[in-house]
Amino acid sequence: MYKFDKLFQPVRIGGLEIKNRIVMAPMGTCLANENGAVTSALIDYYVERAKGGVGLIIVENASVLPIRDISRLGIFDDQLITGLRELVEKIKESALDVKVFVQLNQHVGGQLAAGKPSPTVNNLSGNDIANIKKEFIKGARRAKRVEFDGIEVHGAHRYLINQFLSPFYNHRTDKYGGSIEKNMRFALEVIEGIRAEVGVSYPIMFRQNGSDFVEKGLSVEDASTIAKQLSKTGVDAIHVSAGIPESSEWTAQPMGFEPGCLIPLAEQIKKAISIPVVAVGKINDPILANSIIEQGKADMVALGRGLLADPEFPVKTKEGRTEEIRKCIACRYCMSERINKGFQVRCKINPTVGRERDLRIVPTQHIKTVMVAGGGPAGLEVASVAKRRGHSVRLFESLERLGGQLLLGMAPPCKKDISDFIKNLENQVRQLDIPVTLNFPVTAEFVQTEKPEVVVLATGAKPWIPDIQGVDQENVVTYEDILTQNVRRMGNKIVIAGGAEIGCECADYIRNRDHECQITIIEMIDEAAAGMETVHRRLLLGRLRENRVTILTKTRLIEISEHGAVAERKGKREIIPADLIVLSMGSVTESKLAQELRSVNIDCYQIGDCFKIGKIEDAILSAWQTAFMF
Repeated sequence: MYKFDKLFQPVRIGGLEIKNRIVMAPMGTCLANENGAVTSALIDYYVERAKGGVGLIIVENASVLPIRDISRLGIFDDQLITGLRELVEKIKESALDVKVFVQLNQHVGGQLAAGKPSPTVNNLSGNDIANIKKEFIKGARRAKRVEFDGIEVHGAHRYLINQFLSPFYNHRTDKYGGSIEKNMRFALEVIEGIRAEVGVSYPIMFRQNGSDFVEKGLSVEDASTIAKQLSKTGVDAIHVSAGIPESSEWTAQPMGFEPGCLIPLAEQIKKAISIPVVAVGKINDPILANSIIEQGKADMVALGRGLLADPEFPVKTKEGRTEEIRKCIACRYCMSERINKGFQVRCKINPTVGRERDLRIVPTQHIKTVMVAGGGPAGLEVASVAKRRGHSVRLFESLERLGGQLLLGMAPPCKKDISDFIKNLENQVRQLDIPVTLNFPVTAEFVQTEKPEVVVLATGAKPWIPDIQGVDQENVVTYEDILTQNVRRMGNKIVIAGGAEIGCECADYIRNRDHECQITIIEMIDEAAAGMETVHRRLLLGRLRENRVTILTKTRLIEISEHGAVAERKGKREIIPADLIVLSMGSVTESKLAQELRSVNIDCYQIGDCFKIGKIEDAILSAWQTAFMF
């Protein structure tokens, strides 16, 4: 068994000893109330991660100035101290010797005072700068009063301090801009003021970009120079992140990016300084996390999204239960679909995030026999949750392997992270000793014979086939046929009818296998991959452009002829030559069994795509909610 000796060694930040090398990275949650105060939901969220065995929690970016954004945590007023103190107390009560920092920040789009919008770095006056420094110092003073074990100052990701540091943003010509020495002046003055306020022994960490990943932005060489000066000014540890909104794929790295892709930045900065360095960036595997410490690339590793997906990542690692870890799939749902839009934090594969109290598993008082039909994400998850509640569960899958629609989802390039989720769902069922029968389509007759007390249908969805002429030709297939490699001969010219996410990913998949074929996507609406997560969409469409995939929007498939796809475009009918036509025009629920059961008066629960076509988060949430109903 792999030993994680380095990961669980203690480490010191200043004079403070941390029990292990795992840090909970600061991530906004929107779980505070409209005044920026701590709520019970915020406490529950952090307590759950503390119980999971993390050594240090950095509480999300708390604004040192009043903010307009609702539900953003604040530390800008003494009235917030009571809630913050309760947060620290509850975290420490829940876990042995966990340490708690708070991140101090000035939110872009916040306020200098009530009703006064915050200027950008280039039009701040001297008085504005002086006032903001004072507010950072007051925030640090409150943090110490609250009895946080330390603070982290946020200097990354386009927040105000990063705007000063980065030549991409900072175009000032006074003492606060124009050279790297001038650009870092504001950050150094903030640190100097905080150090004078909190004393020499109170730990201060600084989060900075190792690179902005944009032209004329911060480079890792600049970042090393900044880190060196910060360490001389009173900072006890450097937390190395990356990216700004213009390069947002580097702030929260998407599927397709290599695990630990920011580690080289931390490694280079570590060579320049003697204080501890914290590495972050898609560290979703415990062996990777341990190797980073073991190889001396960083002193600590920070997990953000990884602790959303599985708060018990540390304890499972320490106890050698790494197969039980539900790894983050880097879908960015928590960021771009939730926090960045001002919604409470959620996780696509862990529905308890932000709802820890509401979705707490409580043992059932009435054990029932449960039959689950369908081994996709919804079926596997409902079986596991029901079993953990104490029910007797059996699961049946009509195909030869488990995974359902996830098997299609993991097939395109850059989607391999989903395979880890399938493995976790399978391992979960195996560890709970839930009997699984493969290659067994459940029928109404079988249900009548077995007489389970509860029937849950998670039979998924199937491709929608349009009622048009020529759709039954041999050269017409579905996205499912493509992604399951059920098509041996594709030909040189391929038309994909349907340019939503799955149609575009089919094109990406085909192009990855055959670099010579000509691919045309036709889509009815005016944009391709509509509704897709923004960064994944930008990267996907970029790959399609690079690979010369033609995308015709506002184009409707009306017929399939022996020559190819007949489409209506700009009010005109045209033929797009094709050897193969791929139908990717949506899905329909696979609800035949539900209808059959109800025809013989057998009640059942329908979940996931079997109930309503949706996404992974819909399937997983419906599984949990349904498992609490019986």
